[in-house]
Parts: sequence; structure tokens; C-alpha cells
Amino acid sequence: MPFETSFVADIQSQLVIPQPLYQQLFFPNTEDRIALFHTEKVIVKLLYRARQAARYVAADQEAEISERGKYEKRTFDTPYIKEKRLTQAGEYLKEGFIDSEFSTKTPLKKASDMLAQDMLELASLLTLVKELQAKALLGNGSMTLTGKKVNITIDYGMPAANKITLTGADRWSESTSKPLEDLRNVRKIISRASGLNPSIAIFGSSAWDNFSGHADIKERLKIIQTTAKPIKFDHVIMPDGAIYQGYVEGYHCFTYYDKYVDEAGSDQDLMDEHDVFFGSTKAETKTYYGCIQDKKALTPMDVFFKTWEIEDPSADVLLMQSAPLLGMTQANGFGKLLTYS
Repeated sequence: MPFETSFVADIQSQLVIPQPLYQQLFFPNTEDRIALFHTEKVIVKLLYRARQAARYVAADQEAEISERGKYEKRTFDTPYIKEKRLTQAGEYLKEGFIDSEFSTKTPLKKASDMLAQDMLELASLLTLVKELQAKALLGNGSMTLTGKKVNITIDYGMPAANKITLTGADRWSESTSKPLEDLRNVRKIISRASGLNPSIAIFGSSAWDNFSGHADIKERLKIIQTTAKPIKFDHVIMPDGAIYQGYVEGYHCFTYYDKYVDEAGSDQDLMDEHDVFFGSTKAETKTYYGCIQDKKALTPMDVFFKTWEIEDPSADVLLMQSAPLLGMTQANGFGKLLTYS
């Protein structure tokens, strides 16, 4: 029983899908951070902005010319996503997972409920795709997206200096390491490159274990009341596998333990255990959406659902389409620290 496009769109407008950590912090789903396009390709402005003070000039002298922030306009292909779900007619007559044995739902009511649940699950798959894009960008400022006849490389140009690898005695697993100095060094590098002050640090599991268990950190915890810059660890459980660990050296610190299943069926981490990602929430980012290549979707949109019916054997098909591309338009405002190599 295929549903009218307007009915499907109404369900879509009511879907509530929590954003996972990377997107919450750096790629928020707000109107000013979303760009919809009529075309397969999207135009991205890469910003190279640094702070510069105004100059003193005598009142009877001509004013200096102030240049606008530098940017580079680039065109990128958007990766296309199509996921569909098949529902056999007989499934509308069976007891659902959330139905009680006394359920009086009609097959039509079950069909609409199953449609809403399926749309929610497919939309969650799209959210995971964007989180994986965010992981790649926060780690390298670039990503390669592959799939069925898809091979797209995106590079937003994160400076090489913003990607630091600790070796030898500097690794956080070593007693000779100086993790607080490393945090300060990252701040200096990002601030010089972008004019922005990184305020977020996201730790992999081993990176946090080594950091929080380091003798220097433990010692500072003992004198927390007398330090000028106190270190506090206030554990606040967050959704999507994230934990807020506290405020350290000007950074709001998070750990991220969430996982996903890859195409081979293996568990993979959404945060590599030895990595630490740094960024400023003021850095320019956007989520770009290319056009939906479907005759029933003639206006720009982030995601499009539609249904149709198969006559024999009787079944309904739900299709989701989207062309999302996360844009790190100010890549010099981010950085990565590999704490063990």
C-alpha cells in the first residue's frame, strides 16, 4: 500500500534524530550551517582568515585599505546515497516487535507505523554516514568516499602543521611525556593558522586513559584548589557514546566510545583510540547537499523519501535518497594529535 508523497513528507517532518558528537559540536544541523543545491556539484568557499588589528592613521591622512578575508572557491562532487527497504504484504498481518498480544491495530495502521519506523532507521543510517565524514575531516581535513561506481576524494587543505604525531619519549604512554604542554602547543598552532582559539578536545579511549593517568595530571588534581587554572573532571553522560570529561587547559574535553559495523560486518570505532581531535566551534563549517536526482523531488532538499508498490509478490518499497557532503570550510581551525605511534 504505497503512501502519498505528502503523507511521507509529513512523517519525515516529525522525525527526531539526535546528532552524534562530531556533528553536534562542529557540524550542527542549523539553518545557517546547511546549504542546498540544484546541482550534483556544490560550491564551497574555503576560508583563510586570521585576525588583523586596525592601523593608526592621523586624521588628516588617507585611510588604509582593509582587505577582506582570503578565500578560495572550489567545486566538489557530492556522494549520492540510496537506501531502500522492502516490506512484504504479510508483514502487515504479523505481530510487530512493539505490539502487544492484545493489539487491535489494523493492517493499515501497522503499515503507517512501520513506514515511520523504517524512515527513522534509514535516516539514522544517513546520520552515521555524515558522522564518518566528520571523523575523516577532523583527522585529516580530507576524505575519500567509495561505493558502487563512487570514488570521490575531498581535500579541504588542513595545514600539515595542524596534524601532530608524538614519537619516542613524547608518547603519552611514556612517563617522560608532557601532555599539558602538548595541549598548549596545539592551541598555539591552530591559533596562529586561523586566528581562532580551539575550545574542544575529543579523546580516543587510550589517549584519555594515558592522559588522565599521567603523573603530571594526577599531581595537578591534588592541588586543584590552589592552581590558577584548575583542572576539573565532571563526568556527564551524553548520548551516542560520548562522555564529557571536564575543562582542561581551556579545552572542553570529551571521550568518544561509539562504534559502528562496517560492510564486512566488523565493529569499528568512531574515534581511533590514540587520537585527539581539536577544534573551535567558531570555525566555519557547513553541510552541503547536492540535488536529489528524482523526478518527484524537483526542489533542493537534504533527504527525500518515497514509496511504491510491487504487485507480485505483493510488497511495498521505501526509498531514501540524499547527497550529503560535510564542508570543513575553515580547515586551519582544526587539528589532530596522535599520541602513540
